[in-house]
Amino acid sequence: METFNVNPAGVDADYITDSVSFRLYVGKLDNEHELYRYSCSGDSLLIRKFADIDTSSARQVVETRVFRINELKSKGRFE
Repeated sequence: METFNVNPAGVDADYITDSVSFRLYVGKLDNEHELYRYSCSGDSLLIRKFADIDTSSARQVVETRVFRINELKSKGRFE
């Protein structure tokens, strides 16, 4: 799993890729208040977005997405 970040005008955009078969746009985020966490288990890729809900608590999961790595590779998905 390889991730990279594009930073146009202060807004971060994350992508995940295997550098050969696919590149998936994950989303934009404010890196002061949000972050993405990635984990792989077998053929499953889990992407969770965390965000500051309020100033009194830790970041909480606000979005969860699951992809099948074999499916991303077989479709040659490039975004």
